[in-house]
Amino acid sequence: MRIREALSGEEGLPVLAVAEVAFQPPPISTNDYTSFEQEDLAGYENDLVPRRLLVALKNGIRKIRELSIGECTERNNLLYYRDRLYIPDDPELRLQVMKKYHDSTSAGHPGRYETFYVISRALFWPNMREHISQYMCNCQSCMLAKPSTHGKYGFLHPLPIPNQPWQEVSMDFVTGLPISEGYHTIMVVVDSLTKMRHLIACHTTINASKVARLYLQNVWKPHGIPMYVTSDRGTQFTAQFWQALVRHPKMKGRMSMP
Repeated sequence: MRIREALSGEEGLPVLAVAEVAFQPPPISTNDYTSFEQEDLAGYENDLVPRRLLVALKNGIRKIRELSIGECTERNNLLYYRDRLYIPDDPELRLQVMKKYHDSTSAGHPGRYETFYVISRALFWPNMREHISQYMCNCQSCMLAKPSTHGKYGFLHPLPIPNQPWQEVSMDFVTGLPISEGYHTIMVVVDSLTKMRHLIACHTTINASKVARLYLQNVWKPHGIPMYVTSDRGTQFTAQFWQALVRHPKMKGRMSMP
């Protein structure tokens, strides 16, 4: 009980409640709110949505596609959604809001939830949570100061330079292409020394046996068997048939980083 009283300063007040009060983000001041109202009036000229909503409110229209009209109100020619000032589609104005309540000294670069919480108490715009998260992902101060939670990255190992052409090759696929003569994928085989390449038409459903067959028909015949084949870790290259192919006495397979 004495620890609880020392932390709370008041008997019976939970410690969790004290923590919530201590770390409560600063509210939006009256001066800032007035400034946002003035910016809103200028931003309405370039945003059709708030103008349509204001017209709907004045004309008594009960249904509109953008927002629930029953939760919108009009005060001094400004739009409010759930008693929160609607910020128009003005990138400069929205950026100013996020900078004010995330980058400023009084804000102290809070987390995504805290930043969204303090802004959403008085302001609103569509997809606000996503915009705030995207802004914080690009915050340089947060990236430098806040520790990462993943393991340490390993060292990159560059591939050795081959001694002759087609001694080492790399393979990958280019997908999502427009259909041409029934094909929409390209199998790319590149010589690591000369950067000469073979572009082989195929499909995204190609399996390991078809990859090996295409390789033998288009690369092995003119250039022979390479010593190393570098590829990603796709199923076409990790399948048993492909692994059996690279077990040839003169050829070895390499897997790139995932």
